[in-house]
Amino acid sequence: MYITRVALIHMDMMLSKRADYVIRAALSLASVYESGEYRKIREIVLDTDLPRNFASQILARLVHSELVVSRAGKSGGYHLTRSPESITLLELVECGEGPLKPERCVLGDGPCRWDSVCPIHETWTNATTVLRATLEQTTLLTLSNGDSALAGGHHPIPLDTHRALTTNMTIDESASLKVEISEVVSRLERLEPRLGTLIKASYDAAELLRASIEPGGHSWSPRSVEVAARILSEDARSRSFDLTWMTNGLSEPTSRFEGRLEFRSVGANSTDIRLLGRFRPPSYIGHQAPSSLVEQLGGTIAKSTLRQLAMTLEMESRA
Repeated sequence: MYITRVALIHMDMMLSKRADYVIRAALSLASVYESGEYRKIREIVLDTDLPRNFASQILARLVHSELVVSRAGKSGGYHLTRSPESITLLELVECGEGPLKPERCVLGDGPCRWDSVCPIHETWTNATTVLRATLEQTTLLTLSNGDSALAGGHHPIPLDTHRALTTNMTIDESASLKVEISEVVSRLERLEPRLGTLIKASYDAAELLRASIEPGGHSWSPRSVEVAARILSEDARSRSFDLTWMTNGLSEPTSRFEGRLEFRSVGANSTDIRLLGRFRPPSYIGHQAPSSLVEQLGGTIAKSTLRQLAMTLEMESRA
């Protein structure tokens, strides 16, 4: 639905999807600004739940507004042109919505005229001025700090919240595999294109369990799973990977995991594997599975993922 440029513009003050996605993409880029890292579209999609088929358009708007710069090549991607503290929420909203200035009559179909100004004209103009000032006083850095607090679970819940709250789970599961630590990186690189299928199988296993316990509930089986993994550190006895996945095809908010995959040598031909991080289970408006069942299903996904990963790594032949 197109929002006219009169100020966010519905009386319920809702942002359009386009402005929503602009802000999400900016938050993703703000999180890596200090490192100088350029982020790929795929990484931004996984980080923000932004629809893949809309991501390039959103990033193009940010580039056109000179808030983001793009660079081609293996080390390329997208990067903020300025620090998060110098970018305002007003700039981001106008990047998505267009100028937040009354250009049409609030009560009519055309521009206000001097000889037929509507009775709400001055009030609406004043409200728009206040709105613009408030958005201009809020920086991307402020939003980024709040986003980090939300992800960490220590941001206060607004008293007027209207969303169905989904509690993130802490995942910390371990397993063992018979692979030399020196082989882990090369084998995982070959396995990465299949990680989404492997993790989806874990959701399917959890869905079988859910259906047997709560036959009338909503399915946990996604259509597909997007995965991103990159090495964080490695030495003679350990390897650590940043791991993120997001499900697609659920009828309500997506399920998501953010954390690490760690490998540690425990002897010749033997390595311990550990999956740890935060898991957001799928939630459905009007229906929330019992917390005990959610924890059981989340644990099933984590355990199944580790078990399948260990088995696949063990079977993966040397290149």
